[in-house]
Amino acid sequence: MDKTPDLGDNVKAFTCKSLIFSFLAILFVAGLSAYHDIVMKGPLMICNHVSIAGFLFLLMIGLVWNGLWASIGALVRKYSKRLKPEGNFFSNNKLALNRKEFSVVFATAFVSSYPPTSGLFRYFHRMLLLPWREYTSRLTWKNSDIFTQYLDPKLFPAPFPSNPGATETEAYQRVYANFFSGMSNGVNTVPFFDLPLVEWVGPLTFWGPLIIVMCLAVIAMQFVVHRQWAYNEQLSYPIAQVMDGFCAVDSKRPGIPLIFKNRLFWWGFVPLFLLLLLQYLSMRFPQDFPALGEVLPNFRNWSLPITKKIPIFAKLNIYYLNWQVIFFSIVGIAYFVSSEVSLTLGFAPILMAIFTVCFYNVTGDQLDGAWMNASRAGGYVGLSMILLFAGRFYYRAVFRRAFGFKKSSDATQGIGVSGDVSVAAARLLIIAFISFIIMLCIMGVSFIVAFFFGLLLMIVFLVSSRIVCETGIPFIQAGFEPASIFVKLFGPAAIGPKPMTFILWAGNGILCQDTREALMPYVATGLKVADDAGVKIKKIFWFLVVVIVLALAVAFASAHFSLYNYSGMGDGWASKYPPVQYFDAVVKHLTDMKAAGTLDASINGSQWQRLALIQPDAKSLKFFIFGIVAVVVTYCLRFRFTKFPLHPLLFVMWGTYPNQMTWCSFLIGWFIKMLVVRFGGGGVYQKFKPFFIGLIAAELMVVCLVIIVDFINYFIVGTPSRVTFNVLPG
Repeated sequence: MDKTPDLGDNVKAFTCKSLIFSFLAILFVAGLSAYHDIVMKGPLMICNHVSIAGFLFLLMIGLVWNGLWASIGALVRKYSKRLKPEGNFFSNNKLALNRKEFSVVFATAFVSSYPPTSGLFRYFHRMLLLPWREYTSRLTWKNSDIFTQYLDPKLFPAPFPSNPGATETEAYQRVYANFFSGMSNGVNTVPFFDLPLVEWVGPLTFWGPLIIVMCLAVIAMQFVVHRQWAYNEQLSYPIAQVMDGFCAVDSKRPGIPLIFKNRLFWWGFVPLFLLLLLQYLSMRFPQDFPALGEVLPNFRNWSLPITKKIPIFAKLNIYYLNWQVIFFSIVGIAYFVSSEVSLTLGFAPILMAIFTVCFYNVTGDQLDGAWMNASRAGGYVGLSMILLFAGRFYYRAVFRRAFGFKKSSDATQGIGVSGDVSVAAARLLIIAFISFIIMLCIMGVSFIVAFFFGLLLMIVFLVSSRIVCETGIPFIQAGFEPASIFVKLFGPAAIGPKPMTFILWAGNGILCQDTREALMPYVATGLKVADDAGVKIKKIFWFLVVVIVLALAVAFASAHFSLYNYSGMGDGWASKYPPVQYFDAVVKHLTDMKAAGTLDASINGSQWQRLALIQPDAKSLKFFIFGIVAVVVTYCLRFRFTKFPLHPLLFVMWGTYPNQMTWCSFLIGWFIKMLVVRFGGGGVYQKFKPFFIGLIAAELMVVCLVIIVDFINYFIVGTPSRVTFNVLPG
């Protein structure tokens, strides 16, 4: 898991093998994940920031491909009597992937995990098509004319359904109605090129560049901060540490990953894998296998009637302390995390409960969820300010070089190296961000709104990546929606009806609907693994730029085929709530503006004139400022007092669903790590890392096994599995 010094520059990372497997990784992850999620409706193949599909693909390469050539090499060495001292092509396993090649494939698989499901294409088609299914029955939408006045018809596939009689045409039935009902006839699917494609060319000329430049900005931003985070601040990158164990192979004779030869790994893996396998078998064959709860009661689940013992908790809806599921992957990851981080994440729900009670006792009001959303948004802004401050000398040197300026002091910040990738990434970040703003303006957003909304969006991605790199939590959601917070802080009249409609609908619904599969943490993990393996960072930078474009194309094609054949209505969340909730919010804001007498001024005024209409929501603004102050003060306390126990991540994580799901597992991991370090020291702590990788691998491999069984079952029986088996958070 540490950087291997014996892989020198003569060992190449970008070879025919690694490029072929990288292309297959794009097809496997970006293509099959969308298909699995839409058609089979089983557990997510792409699961949060730990890519199950990527891990499964990596596993197949390590055990099957590398294992095959390692076995052939062993046979050749055993039975050939004419080997040269240095061996030959087969005896040295030349066709097996080395660590550098593994890391390239791994980075490809992880980056390809972003577009197929919750990251983007779980929502993209639905947000463009499903609102029209509700349009005829929602009189408030029609009365407000939000579709005809505030949205550009060019952003939707033709024909634009708001035109009179459009829903009766054959074109509407082909493009829209077929999406609602599905075009397949049983197992007989409609070929890809017979699906509606020409009608999508027009809107994709807008959406395609917007999404691509956003992805390029995100990738570039991660490469800009990488040196600061990985070397200057020395973040732990827990997920990268774990996944690097499955990329490390023998440098002289590559074979199966070395982690599989470690006994402690198997001590952690085998018992948990068998128990989880029993749980799956008992769900699939309940008459033949006992349930895990019968064999080991409370093995993974426990509950305590805390709200009955403390009645005010029930009054304030603090039910998340009553129960907990133990996720052994989180326990394992907590072993790789700094103690103050895991302790903070473990106590966050308890501190949230105390804060809720104190707020009620002081104000007499229950703590509104919207206020906490504003607080977390402030925490994100405050944390980004701290990150910029901590790396101010490095970032200043990078952007000075990016604009063509150079000082001798730049070398002390790691920028003096010729061709440093941070400079190239900074230039791409500037170009991509400006292009993103321009595309938003073309699609109907004013420049001021586009700039500040784009900035807030980048902050969400930046802090999400930082949380994953520092905590290793594989399931993270921002806990707020950037466009909604933006509207609350400025007021709808200051934004304007047209820009407001677009950023609520597209900004929240498409670009940042679910950060559990955000691109930037995937890039961070893949980049760290490649860097530790000794891959040249500049090459991996431009390689990932190409990868994301290919992954977007493959994921779109897979989602397009699956959704049109099997209907876009099969997702209980994505097909029901996002396509309508943001337009309902637009109608509410328009109604409020009309009642306040600011609607006409907002419609007719220029973007500069609308600034005079700024009227933030008072409560949201106060909690937003509280989030900023809380993060900054906590960081100052940590800088001043080295033993201060809490981490500022508390104020961006508390109250979120991921934290409520995983807090107990983090506490267990923190306690185990504390005991190991206290009584065994650093040497024992390092020695036991494979054991905890085994715990993590057990949960991941059980899910991989279930996915394989689900695929086999689907192609034999023709129907999705009736068993939904979830052992990972989220």
